[in-house]
Amino acid sequence: MRKDKVKRAVDTKASKGRKMRYTVHEKLQNFMAPEYRGSWSDRAREEFFASLLGRNAREILGDDDDEDKVMEDEDDHLEESGLKLFRN
Repeated sequence: MRKDKVKRAVDTKASKGRKMRYTVHEKLQNFMAPEYRGSWSDRAREEFFASLLGRNAREILGDDDDEDKVMEDEDDHLEESGLKLFRN
């Protein structure tokens, strides 16, 4: 048989994704974190995101009038009485 055969050093954990492969980067030089330069006010930003979510801006910002509250109460009552598919 062969006595001269040398067993190679193989890392058995390198296969099947069991070992993380990474390269080390040098430190970043002259790096500065981004500065916040938002030109929108908080109220404008909240109103924008409220419109994206499909909600009334008054509802989120808390500018409800008494008339709006009465109309919402009536709408809630109609919704509850209108659909009764899954109720016993």
